[in-house]
Order: sequence, then structure tokens, then C-alpha cells
Amino acid sequence: MTGLLLATLLPLSPGIQLIDNVEARHLALSDVRFHPLRVSDDAQPPPTFDQMSREQLRAELRRLDETRPSLGGPIAMLSVALALIIPGIPMTAIGVTGLVASARGAVVGWTLASGILTGVGFVIVTAGIILAIVGGVTLGVRLKARSESGRAADEVRRRLEALDPGQPLPVPPAEAPAPPPQANFVVPGPSQTVLTF
Repeated sequence: MTGLLLATLLPLSPGIQLIDNVEARHLALSDVRFHPLRVSDDAQPPPTFDQMSREQLRAELRRLDETRPSLGGPIAMLSVALALIIPGIPMTAIGVTGLVASARGAVVGWTLASGILTGVGFVIVTAGIILAIVGGVTLGVRLKARSESGRAADEVRRRLEALDPGQPLPVPPAEAPAPPPQANFVVPGPSQTVLTF
């Protein structure tokens, strides 16, 4: 049970989220250098979208599309939370009912089994609630980041359209590219029967 909780909470770790390269990285304390922070008044802020060239705007649009936060992790956490809570509540209720019945003397010998069932059910429900809270918060944060990224991408697209009204805008591929002609896909004709399930 603890392993399942650890496996589902592990993607939330900031160290796991920041991994962008799967190659091993080694850092010794002697490699760390501290440099004083220098603040100068002549440092230029990054250019706004109005000041960018067409190539810079296209690069910015690609960067925004590539760094768009994923919703898969939070949705998976919410799904696992639901999968834990649904069987955990009846398990806990059955265990508590068994404990109450054995305490009143109605059922003899069920005290240990009811106690175990209640404890396991309670742990499962608690893990599900924790996952639901963490998944819900993470989903909210990522939805906000996605909307900000989407607004910035829309602004870049508007600026690109203003620069080149006749040029088609670079749109990220929404689907997989079409297979090459030599892939030998057969399109069924009217005399062929296609079965789908």
C-alpha cells in the first residue's frame, strides 16, 4: 500500500518534474561555484512580441507549444484516487459494522477480521483522499499555466498574422502525420466488407 502511494506521489516531486534529460548527471560539492549577483541599470528586458522579428516569433511559438504543461499526471492521480476511494468506503463500512456487531456479542470471532478490514479500508480511503487533493491542486495549477501559455501563443499568432497577412501561420501538428505512400495501406472499396468492433 505504501509503495502504491509512493509511486503515485513520486511524479509530484519537484526533482522528478524538472528532469529534462534522462542521462545521469553527477554533481560534486566542489563543482558548485557561488557568484555574486550583479544588478545593473543597463540590462535590457526581453523584447516584447511587438519588437520581435518573424523568426523570433516563430521560435517563441514553438517554445510555447513545447513547454505547455501536461494534464496527464493530475488526471491520473485523480483517477487513482477515485479507484482507491470507491472500494475503500464499503470496506471500511463493513469493517466498522463487524466491529460493532462483535462488540455487542452478535457475532463471535469477527473482531480481528473486522479490525483488519476497518484499518485497511481506512488507509485506502485516506490515500485516495490525499491523492484527490494533490491531484486537484496540481490540475488547477497546470490548467492556469496552460491558459497563460495559450494566451501568449495566441498573441504570438496574432502578431505573426499582422506581420504577414498572406502567409499561413505555423500550427503545431494536432495529429500524427499521414503515412508515406509506400506504407501499402489498403482502402476498402464498395465491394469489400470491413468488420469493426
